[in-house]
Amino acid sequence: MRYLFIILFFILLTDIQSETVSDDTVVDSLEQLLSKSAEDTNKVIVLYNLCCEVTSSGYNKALDYGRQALMLSSKLNYKKGEAYSLYHIAGVYNYYHSANRAVEYFNESIKVFKNIGHSLGMAVCYGDIASVYESGIR
Repeated sequence: MRYLFIILFFILLTDIQSETVSDDTVVDSLEQLLSKSAEDTNKVIVLYNLCCEVTSSGYNKALDYGRQALMLSSKLNYKKGEAYSLYHIAGVYNYYHSANRAVEYFNESIKVFKNIGHSLGMAVCYGDIASVYESGIR
């Protein structure tokens, strides 16, 4: 378990935009972690990170990872995981110009962040909602 957490920690610290690490390598690494993960909060983290990483390459795949993360978070009563899962699902909708759905999920994420006292998470969601409105998509 500690090994999984340490690997995940280093993956998250890696600069994904780096020329030496391709997006495919990050996705492959996360998928390997996913295949070895137990049904716990670490798996939730891997799932919502996969949701984020595959957004540009596949709407359905990204939403599937996000929904899996949300369902497992709910099952585990892992509120922080629920908030981040909702946030990443909103990001998928936003990326594919489904502004109404994006705002809906950002607002759901804000509710959970508020309930757990995570003001930074709330602020990020509010900023993303502002970006949706500013882009004029809605």
